Amino acid sequence: MPGAYSVDDITFNSNNTGTTVILEGSVTITMNTSQKITVGNGARFSIVGSSVQPQIIKAGPSAYIESASDAPLFDVVGGSGDAYMSLKNLSLIGNYTGTDQSKSLITLNSSTGADDHIILIDACYLKSNSSSVAIIDTANNAAQTTVQIRDSFLYHLIHAIRIEDLTTKSLPNRLKDIKLQNNTFYSKQGNVTGSFGHVEVNSDGNAGSASNIMASGNAFWTDNTPGAGGSVWAILNLSNNNQYCNVNAITSNVSNRHTGYGLQYTPVEIPFVGFVSFDEPNNYVI
Repeated sequence: MPGAYSVDDITFNSNNTGTTVILEGSVTITMNTSQKITVGNGARFSIVGSSVQPQIIKAGPSAYIESASDAPLFDVVGGSGDAYMSLKNLSLIGNYTGTDQSKSLITLNSSTGADDHIILIDACYLKSNSSSVAIIDTANNAAQTTVQIRDSFLYHLIHAIRIEDLTTKSLPNRLKDIKLQNNTFYSKQGNVTGSFGHVEVNSDGNAGSASNIMASGNAFWTDNTPGAGGSVWAILNLSNNNQYCNVNAITSNVSNRHTGYGLQYTPVEIPFVGFVSFDEPNNYVI
């Protein structure tokens, strides 16, 4: 029911197969210090906000879930069974401001490296307050990670999505399947030194590793000034071998700065369009 709530640890696991949590009306849930939502072994659940209020950039849907300042909001650990999470019509705020990737808003943190993580995000406002940690970030990679985001606004200070293969795991294929449709990626990191991506992927080049991205109708905006010492790309592939990031751009995607680095487009007829002059996004848009 509507109201503001401070809550302790919540865990979803195989006992929650088919569970749907509905947040009715204007609800604000804030995790207490060091508390988080753990997505564990065999979890299969949805969290849905019942109403949507497009407003100025500080607010999206009226159902808010905010992380503690020292913990992730969703810690996707999985286990022997795959983890499935669906989020819809929510404003999700990451209050962590440090450098630990295991405390991102949504942390991909497989406990075994052998399970699959499937994350579906629809009509959400997502924000990370860290200048070092992405909205969705990798602490320990799963065998396969699928992230599908559509009709959402992603506000970040370094990356919206960072999915990478880590040397701490040497288990199965570590495939990354990312589907992005009609989203706005909004970067307020300013001028930087080096290269950064709204979406950043890194396959270590082992047999079977790959990043596959399907993109349609997305807009990427950054306040980074070209030539100021660094670059902000729509999609940045950090793999040693560029063939490990395949992009299927099924309709146009635009960026006010750089498009993609280290990508192989399939088909090549619809590449990303860069250095397009469009206004700074100032509204959450469904």
